[in-house]
Amino acid sequence: MLGRWIVSGTPRWLSGEDYTLSTARSVVIATVTGVLWTASAAFLVGAVRRSRRAGELTLYSGVILSYGLCFWMSPIANYATIGALYTHYGPHIPSWGPFIPGWHAPDAAHQVEALYMLGAFPAMVIWILPQDWLTRRITDRRPHWGTLRVFPLTLAIGIVVDATYQMFLILCGMYAYTELPGPTLFAGHWYQLPLIVTPLFPLFGSTPVVLMLHYARRHATTVHLYRGSERLPAGRQTLLRLTAALGFSSACYLCWYVTTTALSFATGGTMAPDTPAHLWPHG
Repeated sequence: MLGRWIVSGTPRWLSGEDYTLSTARSVVIATVTGVLWTASAAFLVGAVRRSRRAGELTLYSGVILSYGLCFWMSPIANYATIGALYTHYGPHIPSWGPFIPGWHAPDAAHQVEALYMLGAFPAMVIWILPQDWLTRRITDRRPHWGTLRVFPLTLAIGIVVDATYQMFLILCGMYAYTELPGPTLFAGHWYQLPLIVTPLFPLFGSTPVVLMLHYARRHATTVHLYRGSERLPAGRQTLLRLTAALGFSSACYLCWYVTTTALSFATGGTMAPDTPAHLWPHG
């Protein structure tokens, strides 16, 4: 798919759209972009160093590395309708969505992939870190708690973390949602946050990781995703674990994006009337 996109001559830097952006907003977007890219680079380097110290590929390291390889799924969020808008300020390129089989979103020629987002995929681990830390703090004091208590606790923490991060990034102008079903914070404005999206990444992405870490610590065993690999030689073990992590992360992102697509399709992907031009310059 990416090969056909490259051969087609579509990849190119885009700039110069007809819109104005305040200095304050420009600084905010540029700063957040720099922070996300720096965090991703730090997490990737840390993942390699942590695994080398441990003598094996840890779950955190596998997740960070595999998240970085899931960038190609980004256009699936707008598979049939426009579910998410990304800032056109800063480096961006035409979307490869039209090269995904069955992709038929409107205004395909105007959709872009913001490089801040593509480079920030490894930094998605920041959704997991506070969720894991809080879950561990609570369950360490309640070792008798079983799955029926730990799962809803972990998911609830993940939803709060997700809502906090997303609201911050939306208000910074990094992206925006179109109209989605259900209750919405600031409904009808470009900075709206449909509450139905806040459980999606926690449910599909972060909570399974936190639960695997929780039960591995509690039972002093290998995390579920890596079970059986500990008997393999180092090289084959690392390859198998990275493959498992990539398969897991790909499934998580696919479920997340497909669900978002289905939700936006249900409401037609209607943009807020006050959507700023840097999120959708072509109107």
